[in-house]
Amino acid sequence: PEQPPETVPVFDWEAATARFRALEHAPSSGDKGVVQRDLQHFAQAMANGPWRSVCPPVNWREALAQLAGDLPHFAPVVRFYERALALAELSGVPPRPAPILLLGPPGVGKTHFSQRLAEVLQTVVHRQAFDNAQSNSALRGGERYWSNTATGALWELIVLGERANPVVLLDEIDKGSREGNHKPVDALLTLLEPVTAGCVKDVSVDFEFDTRYVIYIATGNEAARISAPVLSR
Repeated sequence: PEQPPETVPVFDWEAATARFRALEHAPSSGDKGVVQRDLQHFAQAMANGPWRSVCPPVNWREALAQLAGDLPHFAPVVRFYERALALAELSGVPPRPAPILLLGPPGVGKTHFSQRLAEVLQTVVHRQAFDNAQSNSALRGGERYWSNTATGALWELIVLGERANPVVLLDEIDKGSREGNHKPVDALLTLLEPVTAGCVKDVSVDFEFDTRYVIYIATGNEAARISAPVLSR
């Protein structure tokens, strides 16, 4: 299919076609269940082409002004997104606001604000909690050799979804485990880096896609508990 207006490609069409044919005729995995799952994933992903919507929200200035009025203690954050959308409008490119971190005590409305912002931006929101996360597979998928391997939230949101720019709420990021070999926050190092975000691989399907337009909002209570590499991003 032809590229619709106000969309961006989120995966390589030729690579996806080659992968689909390989799964049909020469699957690399001996697990028929995994092969069938992969075929369904790629069929769904390719149904409407490789493009996903990044259209600017309608009346975003008025909507953001209303948001700032409803939640005045978040007015500086609202202004941050106003500038990002205005710059995108002026330059004629899709908005790509930088990841932000909302720090503050519990109960000030950080999660509520993030959900309201997603409504203003007319996109979907995914909450990824770090207070009880045990691995780094939730966003980028589980290893294929696991019997319960599953795709990550980003694959579901972008490749199998309709929007290239979902809001991903990294809730209570300061409470993520800092011990062991599979720290949940480790998955963010690639995702929050602009250079590498364009070719993120979902481990479960072993395929790369573009996450550069994702809007990341992290929340936390104590910046000192967040690892320096993640905090710098």
